Amino acid sequence: MARPLRLPPPVPVRAVAAALALAGALPAHAAVGVQVGGGFAAPGGAILLPGPGGRTDLWVADRHRGLCRVDAGAIPAAGAACMAGPVEPGQPAYDPVNGFVYVPDAALASTGVWRFAYAPSSGVAGARGCR
Repeated sequence: MARPLRLPPPVPVRAVAAALALAGALPAHAAVGVQVGGGFAAPGGAILLPGPGGRTDLWVADRHRGLCRVDAGAIPAAGAACMAGPVEPGQPAYDPVNGFVYVPDAALASTGVWRFAYAPSSGVAGARGCR
């Protein structure tokens, strides 16, 4: 005669709850970030673009200033490094073949996608183009 199948005893709910609580109490080993820019009001995205002399420039799409190059950790005071455009700029994208940076407008009444000409040789985004 075959023996009846024996199931293991159920794990008490308290033991499961204690194990989960202990797992949440363990230290997290996340990397620590370093701030690389300031002076933004409401950044909607950032992109690294090739600049003059082989350097790489950080550009931030900011709600109040537009698409701005970050120099020495802050948006430059001069307006030459910022291009006005979308009401609420989103994540920019770079087209190196045609030399354009595209910035979507994430506003409720969106104006669409804006296109800015970009010249890596000068590191300046221009108003040439259209939305």
